[in-house]
Amino acid sequence: PYTAEQAGRYLEQARMGRVQRFEWHRRNRDGSLHWDEVVLKRAEIAGQPRIVAFTREITGRKAAELALRTSEDRLRAT
Repeated sequence: PYTAEQAGRYLEQARMGRVQRFEWHRRNRDGSLHWDEVVLKRAEIAGQPRIVAFTREITGRKAAELALRTSEDRLRAT
């Protein structure tokens, strides 16, 4: 999980025009944990500076990556 301080750093970098791309571990209201890929980008909308956030749910991909690493570690151990 990320702290409010870390989130603030991502936003500040985006405000300075640096596209920010990161993975965010979040908890749904039902208590389940999910992963999102997040991209923050500065944009001008109706003449006003804004930060636009694009998100994509990647929980399945993260689970597959973990399963692959686990299998690779088992193969190395034998």
